Amino acid sequence: MPEAKTLNARDTKLVSWLGEAHAKEAELEADLNAHIALTQKPAYKKRLQQHLKETRDHKRRVAARIKKLGGPAGQGLLAVPATVGEVAGKTVAAVKGQVGVARALVTEQAETHLRNAQDELREEHTEITIYTRIEVLATEVGDRDTAQLAREIRRDEERIAKYLATELNGRPRQTLGWMNPAEKMLELLASTPE
Repeated sequence: MPEAKTLNARDTKLVSWLGEAHAKEAELEADLNAHIALTQKPAYKKRLQQHLKETRDHKRRVAARIKKLGGPAGQGLLAVPATVGEVAGKTVAAVKGQVGVARALVTEQAETHLRNAQDELREEHTEITIYTRIEVLATEVGDRDTAQLAREIRRDEERIAKYLATELNGRPRQTLGWMNPAEKMLELLASTPE
């Protein structure tokens, strides 16, 4: 087995923070799987499935960057403290998934959808913060490749956060069975005799 590379202070910090990002991606992968299973709205489900693919790609790219910096790769990620974070994150996601299933059993789909979108938006903002922190550090210490990776992933997270915020803003009235103004107008136009 090859000897592990001794990391300098810069790379040690970057590997640590990238490990945190990797653990968060693993947690969100589990969350998204649970939310996709509970979602009935086709367009929303499709967007979550697309983001699940992005999340898996982010996790893979972050692991590759950790390896490039000299950190543990692949299953070796299990040897670092970030793995405790990944295992804990997956455990939290599993528990949250079970809570989501229980919530879905006792609430209407609109309420379940609202709560899941709220959880997803909160997690996306956590990811945005993590990747912003990594990007700033990497830029300050001259690691252009890590900064670029963090920036690209942060932009993906910002796009899904914007989508989720829009989705979330339309949900509260639906939990009461209320229509938004456009839906009400369509209903009135459909019921008007010609």
